[in-house]
Amino acid sequence: MADDSSIRLKNDGVKTFRLRKKYPSACTGLFWRPDPRPTRPLFSNGHFDMENWPRNGALLRGIVHEVNGKKWLKCVEVKQRRLLRRTTWDSASGASWLPFEYGEYYLKSTESSG
Repeated sequence: MADDSSIRLKNDGVKTFRLRKKYPSACTGLFWRPDPRPTRPLFSNGHFDMENWPRNGALLRGIVHEVNGKKWLKCVEVKQRRLLRRTTWDSASGASWLPFEYGEYYLKSTESSG
């Protein structure tokens, strides 16, 4: 069993990111991933929400983790691109994780850098 030394919490608060693509493709979004932490059993913290997985351009709120040198977002809320004008967010299930980079996808912070 692996220990938690490979896991590091990057931020102590919830941050907002947008799901972006590096180049055009036929893919319409990313399915949720299970908890990547090595000491967590697969699907131990909930089930996948197969209806509300993030589509291209979705906004995601969550906590950034680093697991084995890779950044992951533990999502707590999602707002699909087609619903951005809404003031409310949808809750994400306990198994709602996304890598910061995967194929043509990446998560971009919505916070200004200046």
